[in-house]
Amino acid sequence: MSCRKSSRFVAAFPLSIGNRRGNLLWGLLEGSEPCKAEMTDSVSFESLPYARACRRIDFDYVEICEPTRIGGRLLLVSGVKQWADLRVSLEPFTYRERPDFWVIEVVGRLVGRGLPALVDYCAALPLEGIQGCRGIEIVGATKSERRVLSPT
Repeated sequence: MSCRKSSRFVAAFPLSIGNRRGNLLWGLLEGSEPCKAEMTDSVSFESLPYARACRRIDFDYVEICEPTRIGGRLLLVSGVKQWADLRVSLEPFTYRERPDFWVIEVVGRLVGRGLPALVDYCAALPLEGIQGCRGIEIVGATKSERRVLSPT
């Protein structure tokens, strides 16, 4: 399906540059108009298919580095991954309202063929703006851990 071009319409689109908390740079594209199918089809996020290359993975250790003069709290999660080409990231949920415990998933993404090897990993996430009323909950494949945090 193609869309008509209109010189009167300016569309904003996210650029592929962003950080872990989802802040994106926005660009402007003149002369494009959103397709009517895109405007009327509202697909829920939950109904989209799962990615095959990503999974929750287990972790062994959680550390929260307290704020310094330069920045805020930093979450460090470490463990052992079973594939050398598994990229580990910490992915916080998004919420409409602030929860008691903000869930942060430990996610592994295969970026290669799945080369088997036991390799230590450490993933970091700034906690600025990511904190529930009582704290955070780190969720892996088979366990989760809650940390109560005082307000900063």
